[in-house]
Amino acid sequence: MQGPGEAYSLFRTEDMHNYSVEFSPFRDGLLAIGASQYFGIVGNGRQYIVQKDPVSGRMQIVRFFETNDAIFDCTWNEMNENQLASACGDGSVKLWDLQTKDAFPIQSYHEHMQEVSSVDWNVVSKRSFLTASHDGTVKLWDPTSPRSLRTFQEHAQVHSFMHFANIFIQHSNIAILHNES
Repeated sequence: MQGPGEAYSLFRTEDMHNYSVEFSPFRDGLLAIGASQYFGIVGNGRQYIVQKDPVSGRMQIVRFFETNDAIFDCTWNEMNENQLASACGDGSVKLWDLQTKDAFPIQSYHEHMQEVSSVDWNVVSKRSFLTASHDGTVKLWDPTSPRSLRTFQEHAQVHSFMHFANIFIQHSNIAILHNES
């Protein structure tokens, strides 16, 4: 057992820079790591799924998915332990399923006009997730729908947000509370 401040485990990504880490809400020691080449400025992205070995304590790659642009954030689907979403530098949002045989996303959304900097699943209702983009928008998604459910565009600059139940807070130079309904 680690004490406060001790490393959980070490995982090095070859030729990639890590942008986000999300612990699985379903499985102990399973993590999603969003990574990008060249600090996310140019190059490809990789969505890693890694598992901590209970005996050695080392992180081992379970699966990974490649993208043509950076991955800046990721989040686990709160209703399906095998799915996660990635926020990509080309303005897309990818929905992955760990049980597919191929390495393609099960859904690829292309509605943002610039980089998607943040993605967050609703941990209360579990049926939706939000994305924030450098295009100044926050979008509400249902993973079963082919397009976003709603677009919030109250700011010119949105960097990230916090998502609680049906309310979320946009982080920019001003915080605004929104109700999803």
